[in-house]
Amino acid sequence: MRNKFEQELEAVKVNLAKMGAMCENGIDMAISMIAKPSTALEAAISETEQEIDDMESQIESQCLKLFMREQPVASDLRAVSAAMRMISDLERIGDHAEDIAEVAKYLAPGVQNNRSMREIEEMSRAASEMVRNAVKAYVERDLELSDSVRKADDVVDSYFASIKNDIAEDISKNVESAQQGLDSLMVAKYLERIGDHSVNLAEWVRFMITGSRYEKEE
Repeated sequence: MRNKFEQELEAVKVNLAKMGAMCENGIDMAISMIAKPSTALEAAISETEQEIDDMESQIESQCLKLFMREQPVASDLRAVSAAMRMISDLERIGDHAEDIAEVAKYLAPGVQNNRSMREIEEMSRAASEMVRNAVKAYVERDLELSDSVRKADDVVDSYFASIKNDIAEDISKNVESAQQGLDSLMVAKYLERIGDHSVNLAEWVRFMITGSRYEKEE
């Protein structure tokens, strides 16, 4: 029975890793929509979002079955509970990737060459890395890696602050750029939210390993 439980928990980890990879792919495709929007890419992003939703349901079902098995030890319960919480944040990350793709359709051609959009591309890579490291920390039970995700959120937040300032400066010089600026800022805001969800992922990894989450900062 114990071996069966461990095998099924390992299957949860495998699927969680797949779900995380889907989210990364969704983010990458959404940012690509800014540089070169296409109906094919839009359809691929929508399909990926559906796959993320399906994987969420599959992992949730796996976790519920694990809860109903033999009485697991405390560390097992935390691992299953953490997975249940993490899939919710991963699903929201997938939603935000789709949101970015939707906004990208309305950005003017050539906008990817401006200063704020170059920063957005860098910000997207930082946010995507946070997702990847948070999921990896869960699979490998790596507390140090989960802590690094929380620290990396400062980098994503710094990008957001810089992008916001750049857009405000551009609008002050050319009011006609306001709509494009606001759309670009919305993309950055979705990436900032992806960073926040990644911190949540990391907090659940810490809970799985230690039994407690991060203390709230004053």
